[in-house]
Amino acid sequence: MKSLKKPSLLVNSFSNCGTLITSVSVGLFLTPYIISHVGKSGYGIWILIGSLIGYYGILDLGIKSAVSRYVAKYAGQKNDEALNEMINTAFGFFLCVGLFSIAASFLVAGPLSVFFKMPAQDMESFKRLVVLFGIATGLNFPANLFSVVIRAHERFVVANNISVFIILLRALLIFFFLKYGFGLVGIGYAYVIVSILMLVLNYHYCCVIFAHLYINSKLISMSMLKRLLGFGLITSILEVANIMRFHLDSFVIAKFMDVAHVAIYGIAAMLIKYFLEFVAKSTQLVFSPRFASLYGVGKIDELRMLFLDSLRVSSFLSFGIATILFLFGRNFIEIWVGKTYLDAYPILIVLLCSYSFALAQTPGISLVYAVKKHLFFAVISVGEAMINLGLSIFLVFHFGLFGVALGTAIPMLIVKILIQPLYISKVIEISWVEYVRQLFWPLLLSFIIIFVAKNFSFSINASGVLFPVVMCCIPIILLYVSTYFLFSKRVCSVA
Repeated sequence: MKSLKKPSLLVNSFSNCGTLITSVSVGLFLTPYIISHVGKSGYGIWILIGSLIGYYGILDLGIKSAVSRYVAKYAGQKNDEALNEMINTAFGFFLCVGLFSIAASFLVAGPLSVFFKMPAQDMESFKRLVVLFGIATGLNFPANLFSVVIRAHERFVVANNISVFIILLRALLIFFFLKYGFGLVGIGYAYVIVSILMLVLNYHYCCVIFAHLYINSKLISMSMLKRLLGFGLITSILEVANIMRFHLDSFVIAKFMDVAHVAIYGIAAMLIKYFLEFVAKSTQLVFSPRFASLYGVGKIDELRMLFLDSLRVSSFLSFGIATILFLFGRNFIEIWVGKTYLDAYPILIVLLCSYSFALAQTPGISLVYAVKKHLFFAVISVGEAMINLGLSIFLVFHFGLFGVALGTAIPMLIVKILIQPLYISKVIEISWVEYVRQLFWPLLLSFIIIFVAKNFSFSINASGVLFPVVMCCIPIILLYVSTYFLFSKRVCSVA
């Protein structure tokens, strides 16, 4: 294999952020447009089906994360033979999983419509959308494999250019199908079309960039599959927990309330999703292959320093963004989707309290994957997800949507504050105090800024216009950034 210079982590991070900005901008534009065409119940159905299809991710069995780790490892070792064997084995696996996903969608569409007691007028659209989303997801399994290969080689710019094109094309197709009366089903058509194109593009560019890679069924290896599953099955436990954490709430609300309430909760969940994606793409996705590469060649001290740098970056971003959403979230929701969705703001606040701590520590997840110490964390995460489900079901009867949010936040805070720092510190062999120190300054600044703003009755009269909200955000952001850099040492020294 030809030796290639490692791309800049900073460039990769900015590239990821550019993709996310595109995704968020499109999402913010499309959401009110979709609501205006399908109504609150239709939007709730779309959110619910997205949550249902999200559970197909369990079929991954952690293979995608295993591919990311081993591609980075084998690339670092310049082992072309192992690379091709691993990629071909994973490709064969994902083809089978994709076909199973498509078949399953046809089988479950009808029973699910009955389980969630869909109104008669929405029954057919619900079933067809389940099938279309299932087809798109089935195609995404092999498509995402090639994207993972590109990213594991740290060629994020290429992968992100493809992603931006797909995001924009999907938005245009959704806009077109809704404008010409296809309704919810039109959204499904858009997802299927772009999934086909994404598979073609990811495969094409993977072959163009890495001439040493090629697809050949003879390279599929059961021993390699066992190796991938050995790593991935543990990872899949963690993936199950993550899927449950983010998608269970819609199920609970749809079952014990109605799809209109799913739509309200979905607004808060979408903002949290963008928050999560921004921090993850800026830190976790960028550092993961570098962690695996350093561990693969035994550079443990360098790995330890890089982890501390990444933790500083993630905590700086997480608590900073949480501060902005806490102060301006209500104004933004009102301008974005209207006053009828303002009930989403209390939900947003509860979720922010837990997710800000979780996202501040995202590099820890990448680290345990890289050093293959993720079993304990996976088990703890499943326990968190199960408590989440039980609490959400119990609290929904007492506090409605707010109770569902509490059911998510309480167990997450316990894990992220009490358990994760201790475990990750032990894995990377640093002191707990040194770990917590990376989180301290941004958390303290966040509390101070929110306290001052609330006690001085800080408010905005946005009058349905986004510009005043943006202008008020700017001094808060500048205050947060300047104060952090003034009182903390070396926020980010990575290149």
